[in-house]
Amino acid sequence: MSQNDRELIQRIGVKPNCPLCHAVYKGEDLKLVQEQRGRYLFYIFCPSCCSSIINIVLSNPLGVSALYMVTDFTEGDLAKVIKSNPVTCDEVIETYNQLN
Repeated sequence: MSQNDRELIQRIGVKPNCPLCHAVYKGEDLKLVQEQRGRYLFYIFCPSCCSSIINIVLSNPLGVSALYMVTDFTEGDLAKVIKSNPVTCDEVIETYNQLN
């Protein structure tokens, strides 16, 4: 993790410990996946409980908001999802019909 990434994490207030087991993260456990106009997407792997967490941080003039989601994604899975096209309405309907 670069010095810039460490400073960013400290500045925007990413939680320093796992929301599940409360273990303290090491720098290599946090990966900044995407940054775009005050929105930050982190992938976090907790080696203590082996959980994967997607952390979305929104920073604006009114403050900082964060959302943590426990997932079974790997870092590679998250990168694929970011690069993929949005799901269309037709795809949702097709999936629904296949499930029924």
